[in-house]
Amino acid sequence: MTDLAVSRRRVVVADDHREDRALVADTLSAHGFAVTETGSGERVLDLVSASPPDALVLDLELPDRNGFDVLRELQLRPEMVVIVLGRGPDEIDCVTALELGAHDFVAKPVPTRELVARMRAALRRSSAPVVSAEDLRRFGSMEIDLPAKEVRLADHTVPLTAREFELLAFMSANPRRVYSREQLLEQVWGSRADWQSLGTVSEHVRRVRRKLGCDPASPRWIRTMRGAGYRFEPEDGLAA
Repeated sequence: MTDLAVSRRRVVVADDHREDRALVADTLSAHGFAVTETGSGERVLDLVSASPPDALVLDLELPDRNGFDVLRELQLRPEMVVIVLGRGPDEIDCVTALELGAHDFVAKPVPTRELVARMRAALRRSSAPVVSAEDLRRFGSMEIDLPAKEVRLADHTVPLTAREFELLAFMSANPRRVYSREQLLEQVWGSRADWQSLGTVSEHVRRVRRKLGCDPASPRWIRTMRGAGYRFEPEDGLAA
């Protein structure tokens, strides 16, 4: 059944394996997406430059342009949902893709129903406000600007991806509240542990901490509560 919330959304499917590409494209088309197919990394960049789609399904093994190189050039378009396809559950490929701004990683052979579900959830998140609280949050030296989707720390802007910002904004709405990885996966990613690895949450927390300049041995802002999950800890324990 077509989901009216995401029908007619434009998706580029990039995979040089014709059968794999056709399977993904036909499945998305059957669920109401407007699909453009290509087997070329250069063509992906041309399509995105000419008219950015709502989403991109990107195979890492493109013949003319490494999928990671394509991701590097797409980092300036955080509003576009990017789902990466890789051969098998390769943790290194998955982590690298997430580091470069991908929203999700799906191992081949592609589970088409799962891919559609992940695509729908990601598109809903990208078109909806992260939270509905105040526009500007201040926590000591940190400012979280919700309309601008920016985080400023000690007067400089922290270069977060869209998903990293969503994670920090969600947790900061309720300082000191502990969220399990399952809860964060559901609330921030719109996903579940049987669809997506909980390691996705851990990796994003690690990246946010690093960008905030946290000491890995004693991280500020996002604290690990062993056996329970994570919580946002305002500077000096107080929200301003």
